[in-house]
Amino acid sequence: MIPIRHIGIKIVLMASCALIGAPALAEPPPSMAQATLVYNLSKFIVWPKEVFSDPDAPCTFCLLGQDDMEKELALLNGRILNGRKVLFRPIQEATPPMECQVLVIGALEETDLAAVLELLERQPVFTVSHTLRFAKRGGMVEIVSSGTRVFFHINLDAA
Repeated sequence: MIPIRHIGIKIVLMASCALIGAPALAEPPPSMAQATLVYNLSKFIVWPKEVFSDPDAPCTFCLLGQDDMEKELALLNGRILNGRKVLFRPIQEATPPMECQVLVIGALEETDLAAVLELLERQPVFTVSHTLRFAKRGGMVEIVSSGTRVFFHINLDAA
């Protein structure tokens, strides 16, 4: 007969051997947390009625410039945000009339970023980026990542 404490030790050893051979659970990429943050913050935005062409018009999320969030933002297609379907589309330039309610700004040259922010200064477009000092430059929300954590800075004047 095997004493109970030996059985317990064998179970612990077998379990630890199984865990050593098991692959580690992959953490989601930071871009997933960032895209989720953009979507969740957008739930709190109230756009003027004239922003949408009709009551069934989608809420359009646009991506300007290259960004790691592109795949994750594309996954938002068809989700519902404040009673409207989400439509995602990458754009090449931010020129009026802008058909985007949410604009995620990826990597842009410094002068291009300044021009885009100036163009959108009085427009009803929610601007988000993880570009360094984005909120201080006139953007509405700057996403800041630290390891697996995601924070944000809000520019209340721009918002």
